[in-house]
Amino acid sequence: MSDHETEGALGLDGLLAWSQARYVARQAAKPLAPRAARLDEAHGSILASPLLTPYDEPFADAAAFDGYAVCAGGPW
Repeated sequence: MSDHETEGALGLDGLLAWSQARYVARQAAKPLAPRAARLDEAHGSILASPLLTPYDEPFADAAAFDGYAVCAGGPW
């Protein structure tokens, strides 16, 4: 959608429809370059590549006792 098309898509109140606004936002979004961060600085960040470890953590299947807390929006 070009600027010209966006101008014609404005409603009487001067606002884009929700679907058109989402389209414009998706077109404007650009991926950020990866950067290194200390763990205490990484809150809210997303890994740029998979995290690999030499061993499983925890070592045993103990989710019934320990488990993990997830602080995020999701399908749950």
